[in-house]
Amino acid sequence: MRYWAAVLAIVLIIPLLPVAAAQQADSGDLEAIVKTLDSAVVALRKGGGAGSLISNAKSVYAEKFAAVENIDNELHQRILSSFDSVSQSPSEENIFALKRDVIEAAGLLGISVSPLYSYAIFIIAGITFLLSLGITLLNKRVVNWELVNRYRAEVSQFMKEYREILRRQDRKKLHKLEPRLKEIQQKNMVVMTETMKPAFYYFIPLMVLWYLLAGTFRGWVVAWLPFSILLPIYGQWVACGFGWWYLLTFLMFSTVLRALLLPEASPSPQAEGGEQSAST
Repeated sequence: MRYWAAVLAIVLIIPLLPVAAAQQADSGDLEAIVKTLDSAVVALRKGGGAGSLISNAKSVYAEKFAAVENIDNELHQRILSSFDSVSQSPSEENIFALKRDVIEAAGLLGISVSPLYSYAIFIIAGITFLLSLGITLLNKRVVNWELVNRYRAEVSQFMKEYREILRRQDRKKLHKLEPRLKEIQQKNMVVMTETMKPAFYYFIPLMVLWYLLAGTFRGWVVAWLPFSILLPIYGQWVACGFGWWYLLTFLMFSTVLRALLLPEASPSPQAEGGEQSAST
């Protein structure tokens, strides 16, 4: 008899499990609300409407975080009231304040935004620093910079002379330089091939890493700009998502590390002086 009672209890409980699971909040629900509120600020900065986004965030909160009422009803009611007032007259300050309240309320349920997202600005910067360092050291090891710089100097000197002769329309000197043109083209090709060598090692891993990181941080605002910048085609740039922050930090670290660890990648003052004296 006890056996059949247990079976009956299980049969009755199982259909209720999906409902209970659907009503239980988790970090994914909190992160969805945070992303939506950040998107509302972005829309506001670009001159668009933020009301619908805030309403969407409220729907998720009301459905998933109703249990906050049992712990801190005052905070819960203040958040619901804030959602209504902010959706009617949104401002950056009010949206950020609402976001802080929602995060506080979630904390009462033991829910928080993953550190992966909370510290995304530092995590992505750390990844791009390591990538920049690795690529710079790979360039230093793989590329024959002595050969590259010598050929670059020769190509640069030849092209200056060639353009000057064309400007003067000196057919006699032009005829003398033409036999060297093929040789210079070959050296230029060597320079291009040599400097492209490292890409064969890191291109595919870099694309795979970009794909994984872009999927992880999709929709997140990593860093806020203190002002908006109007860019051609793109429009108003008001915040850095994953792509912008990744590219900015990668370029910054690459430039600094290349100057510190790979000075041979830049033409030496002697080579530049030689080119200038040769052209005069």
